[in-house]
Amino acid sequence: MNKILFTTSWDDGSVLDLKVADLLARYGIKGTFYVPEKFAGRTGKYSAYNRRLTEEEIRSLAVSHEVGGHSLTHSRLTEISPEEAKSEITGSQEFLQKITGSPAKIFAFPGGKSNEFLTKVVRESGFMGVRTTKKLSIQKAKEKKFLMDVTIICQPFPLRWLDSNNLYWRRILDPMRAYTPKQWSLSWQSLARKWFKKALAEGNYFHLYGHSWELEKYEMWSELESFLKFVREHQNIVCLSNSEVLEWE
Repeated sequence: MNKILFTTSWDDGSVLDLKVADLLARYGIKGTFYVPEKFAGRTGKYSAYNRRLTEEEIRSLAVSHEVGGHSLTHSRLTEISPEEAKSEITGSQEFLQKITGSPAKIFAFPGGKSNEFLTKVVRESGFMGVRTTKKLSIQKAKEKKFLMDVTIICQPFPLRWLDSNNLYWRRILDPMRAYTPKQWSLSWQSLARKWFKKALAEGNYFHLYGHSWELEKYEMWSELESFLKFVREHQNIVCLSNSEVLEWE
């Protein structure tokens, strides 16, 4: 059986990240939390976001897990001027370094939207890598890579629900659009288990990605814990932060 590098990442810096961190710690699993300085979303799909982490909470999170850059204002960096985008990226590094006392090693673009210029700015700002939103990756290249893909997104699947009883009609097909029909499953957890087993057989890497506010909004906490427990039932699992996976030889 292959050795599997297992990592998780969580975007947007909601106070609910602390609940994710506690759950991960219970199973000896690491998380990388991508935190913007400001987050305006409080309605619509972000209705469960509540509030952003305080500086003290970010420092606390950085003790046992990893904190990464996610811009200053969670703006789509491809939709603003190059000057504004550069300020968002460099400012993100300065913001986190001031709080934690150490340079942030890894960055995630809001919405996963990027281009060659933005990636260059991230590198120049002192980040060692970028976490993308490209899915179904189970193989980490032997050579060190700057871009880091994910395996499965932790979100309602196969349909998006507004709450435990009502479908989110406006974005009902979003989860299914993330995968081809041959990859569909009965839930995100069954999809994750399927690809974890595939990683064990054919790969060397598994990256679970999500948002704590979605776990709350769609009542997925028990599903996440069930999957983490399933992972821990396997041998040869090395639990790392995102940047530690990039550094792994």
